[in-house]
Amino acid sequence: MTNPITPPLELVDSIWNQFKTGPIRNLLTSEAFREAITKASQWGADQELEACCQWLKSEGYSGTVIELRDRRRRALIGR
Repeated sequence: MTNPITPPLELVDSIWNQFKTGPIRNLLTSEAFREAITKASQWGADQELEACCQWLKSEGYSGTVIELRDRRRRALIGR
């Protein structure tokens, strides 16, 4: 069984502090929650992408790593 991808405590603390002290504190609770989930999800997606890239490199596909990152990022921003 693998360990789940969980955000590091520093990221969780950073998000929490932003909600407590920043302008986001004035948002509706559902909006603040959506923002927190988005940040944590992005962190998890970044970890997964980097793990895939490291595996590709270790298998000798270093050129594919650049293409994978580029295509994945374009997919995320809707291009």
